[in-house]
Amino acid sequence: MKPHSCLWLVLFSVVFAAQIIPRLGGDSLTNDEPMEITNGYFYLTHGDVLSHFKHPPFSKALEALPLLALRLKEPQGPGDAIDRAYAFFFRDNPGRLRAMTLGGRLSSLLLGWGIGFLLFRMLKAGPLPVLLAALGLWAFDPTLSAFSGLAMADVPVSFFFLAAVLAFRRSGEPGSRKFSFLAGILSGMAVTCKFSALVLLPLFLILDLIALVWKSTPPFEKGGQGGISRYLHQLIKLTPPYSPSFRGGENKHSSLHAFIPSWTNIASRWLWGLGGFALWVFLVYLPGTLLLPDHSSPFRYFWDGFQDMAHYHGHPVYFMGRVGPENHWAYFPVAFFLKNPLPFLGLLVLGFVLAASRRLALPLWQWAPGLLFFAAILPTQDLGIRYLLPAYPFFILVAARAFGWLWQKADSKPLWKITLIGLALSQMASVGLNFPHAVSYFNETVSSEGRFYWLGDSNLDISQDLGRLSRLAREQDWGKVKLAYLGGVDPSAYGLSWEPWREEDLKAPRPGEVYAVNASFFQLAPAFYPESLPIATGWLSQAAPSGKVGDTWYYYRFPGTSQPDRGNILSSVPYQQRRGYVSTGR
Repeated sequence: MKPHSCLWLVLFSVVFAAQIIPRLGGDSLTNDEPMEITNGYFYLTHGDVLSHFKHPPFSKALEALPLLALRLKEPQGPGDAIDRAYAFFFRDNPGRLRAMTLGGRLSSLLLGWGIGFLLFRMLKAGPLPVLLAALGLWAFDPTLSAFSGLAMADVPVSFFFLAAVLAFRRSGEPGSRKFSFLAGILSGMAVTCKFSALVLLPLFLILDLIALVWKSTPPFEKGGQGGISRYLHQLIKLTPPYSPSFRGGENKHSSLHAFIPSWTNIASRWLWGLGGFALWVFLVYLPGTLLLPDHSSPFRYFWDGFQDMAHYHGHPVYFMGRVGPENHWAYFPVAFFLKNPLPFLGLLVLGFVLAASRRLALPLWQWAPGLLFFAAILPTQDLGIRYLLPAYPFFILVAARAFGWLWQKADSKPLWKITLIGLALSQMASVGLNFPHAVSYFNETVSSEGRFYWLGDSNLDISQDLGRLSRLAREQDWGKVKLAYLGGVDPSAYGLSWEPWREEDLKAPRPGEVYAVNASFFQLAPAFYPESLPIATGWLSQAAPSGKVGDTWYYYRFPGTSQPDRGNILSSVPYQQRRGYVSTGR
């Protein structure tokens, strides 16, 4: 089949970028970004691989790279990584906040686009409906678009994770040592963005073992009989993990020519791959060996960082109206359901159902990485749907294949095609109508206020609307605003005139004052700072807000009375339950 025009990629890339570029300056810095970018800057300038040890330095270095051209002033004196980031962004470089923010977010935008490019490369020679579905699901994915506009490690690790899987597939072809080495390099890039990408190693081992025991490679016969009892057997036999169909997309006969490896060539591929992985890890951590006082081995820095991450626990997490240090096995499944558009979820489920019923051939490499990563992330800290992002490109492939199957079945049924087009438009509307509040996106199963009950942290509020609150305060001439705020960004940096609560504010709101509170304060502040409990459970938690800024800030104005109206944003969570979860957080 003739490859499809690159104009399709250009079109969807424009749509993707149109959702992100306005937010690069419109969203205020989120809680983690100042420290991420600052640590990356000091990695590039001083070889600092130790700050925030539990997160490797590669993605941080990519974020900070454009800042080298700004000739910024470095903070001096003692202080931890948080103090250093605060001074770097909000004290020592006045007037540079916007440039530092845009520069730090550039790498996520480019690599978010890179995910779409890889999807196009995989599917450009296949059926057009599958290609368009994949590009559409990528361009209108709320989580990918949200974090492609923020300087965080989630999109970089997702890009390199996908690229590593594709290189590993190519390494299954005879004489492809260069792809084995490249797969190792790309795996190292993913892992040095986030340690969660170490899932690649057992994934590759599983793919190799399946390929090793492969006895024959018949093309999958569609429409055959067999139910759920043969599910696992059929999933393995859908398509060999190393089929040359990478470039041919949907050629159903390509599996006839799949490469069947032996112990010898598997060992050779792993030797080259591990060599590439070790070389990359060595190079990334080498600046620490050369420039830090202890001059430890690069591999020692890597191992110590992994150990630091592996033993990290106790971070307060918010889930379904309660906060505490415990993780919940249902957190990521619930978050995945609530934070994704319903058309995408329906197509994804359909794709797996079609595969289980032997109606659709799903190549192993298209579904196994996503499911394995999803399963591996379940026991980790429940801090946001963004942790699942490396699985998203593979889920998009499965959903796109399901859409292609439906489109093919609708060839003689125009009404079906109209319905499928409506399905695509509903995905676009669900995401587009939520713009620019991509971080706080929830699908239509959750009301605007109900989202507060289900999830918090980076699923809802990471200070992205602080700048919008500041603009509203200036437009309305509020004067000094009383803030109840949980976040890592200085409100004054965005021009907000504010002051903390005083003891008299705890008893009742004072006439003439404007009070503002962000969602994270209600959800998590007492867990981090127990002294904030009287605010979180006092009159503020029972008052009806005067208005909302974005999806995360609420404000209260009392021009001539100190008696707040009842019935508030937290009506979906019983007061006794709220009082319980804030008091037990630690």
